[in-house]
Amino acid sequence: MALAALRDTALFFVLTVPLTAYMTMDPLGVWRVLPFALLALARGYTPAKTTSQVDVFKALKVVSSLLAVVVVNSSQLGLGSSHAVVVTVLGVNMLEAALTDLCVSGLPNALCGALLVIFLANQPLSFMKEPGHMFLVPLTWPWVALYTTWNGAFCYGVGFAWSFRLILVTPLLVMAMLDKPEAWLGARTYSHVLVQVLRGARFTHIFTPGASFVTKAEGAPSTNQAWRAAWGVANLTAVAACWWVGWV
Repeated sequence: MALAALRDTALFFVLTVPLTAYMTMDPLGVWRVLPFALLALARGYTPAKTTSQVDVFKALKVVSSLLAVVVVNSSQLGLGSSHAVVVTVLGVNMLEAALTDLCVSGLPNALCGALLVIFLANQPLSFMKEPGHMFLVPLTWPWVALYTTWNGAFCYGVGFAWSFRLILVTPLLVMAMLDKPEAWLGARTYSHVLVQVLRGARFTHIFTPGASFVTKAEGAPSTNQAWRAAWGVANLTAVAACWWVGWV
């Protein structure tokens, strides 16, 4: 079982890291990878039997994720971007998760997400020009680290599959591979949409529900809410500590 988990984790990163890096580096990369979306659409849409806050969040997330891709890719293509646009799109994306977290009793982690949005708005973002049109936005490393653990706690708390937690590591690996910390936001934007497409297409067994720990079976047991609460409190404490010492 442990060996299978290691194998599937390795396969996950073998699939997501190169594709994310390609889209991050090449302005046309996303358009060459998008055919995967046709596989997802070919599977058809099966409506949920019930509608919950998490179902609504999933629908909104698809729209906001695609909007984020438009912002990142338009900048790569030389159409420009701005502090206000990036903060608005990323902030709305994060607040959707924070509100969903709040609705399913994740108050500490929801507060953490809201504070991160406020700190993001106060960061003096400067867009860096790069040959090849990479989307580079310098963010402080504590903010990126806090975002990663906050989002991980949210995904765990609402019962999302492991794929949505593992994909948080992909942009970190991409920025390390490219030796460009400023590439994190673009890589995060593309990797998030990529994992949704791969899941929708059920690309290989790791994205097929129930065939791997990466994608849980439909109706799998919910997560441990005590752990979820503790993780949220730890995140909120870390955000407060970083704010106190001036790191965010």
